[in-house]
Amino acid sequence: MKQCKRCSKWVDDTCWNLQRGLCLECAPDLEAEYSATQTEAAVQQARVAAQEATYVTKEKFEKTVVGGCPNCGASVAPGAKFCGECGQPIKREKLCTECGTKIEGTPKFCPECGAKM
Repeated sequence: MKQCKRCSKWVDDTCWNLQRGLCLECAPDLEAEYSATQTEAAVQQARVAAQEATYVTKEKFEKTVVGGCPNCGASVAPGAKFCGECGQPIKREKLCTECGTKIEGTPKFCPECGAKM
């Protein structure tokens, strides 16, 4: 144990700056401080770069985005075609009950025959 001449604290060897003859609180290890400052600057730059990056594009929303199984609500893996819990298709096709045309979106009437949906 050593006593710091500046603050009078008693510290062990891990908290002692041997070159300065003071505790690390009174005389920080400059190389360690430089390293910590570089790391803090790198983290700050990474945060700025992350905020400036584009993570989502409109192309992401051109396909139906499914948050869970439409049948049982279980979580589904990205790109899965069938639910791992209940086995049902993840994206169900909507067909007109009158003419059988595949329906996109949520129209009130069939775009092919005009039947009410």
